[in-house]
Amino acid sequence: MENSAPKHVVLVVDDFFLTRRTLQLFFDKMGIVVSEAKNGQEALDILNAQGPDIFFMIIVDLKMPVMNGKEFILKAKQIYKDKLPPLLVCSSTENADDIKEIVSLGIDGYIMKPIDFNVMKKKINELLLKRR
Repeated sequence: MENSAPKHVVLVVDDFFLTRRTLQLFFDKMGIVVSEAKNGQEALDILNAQGPDIFFMIIVDLKMPVMNGKEFILKAKQIYKDKLPPLLVCSSTENADDIKEIVSLGIDGYIMKPIDFNVMKKKINELLLKRR
């Protein structure tokens, strides 16, 4: 029986509307469906409602209201463990110690804002190949 769900869905977690919209347009060109959350709590609510299995990747900002990216990553990893899809942090944070701390949480990549879409596309293609 064939699953009618989209083949690739990405969860974009960012409080800034223009970042979410820009990523939406970028992923549309790649045939990837986008689900959006404005903060970590909304992202957890989406994961709880839909399950982590429909997402091939989560892109998360670090600085957000309600629940920031680090808190989201820690809670999501605690809840979903190895069922959590790859996590790609996309943030303007340049502090080396902060970046090292986030990387130590077991994320799958870190992309600086403003986003270099060539770098983003390369990372997404790597993750798509791993998932096949």
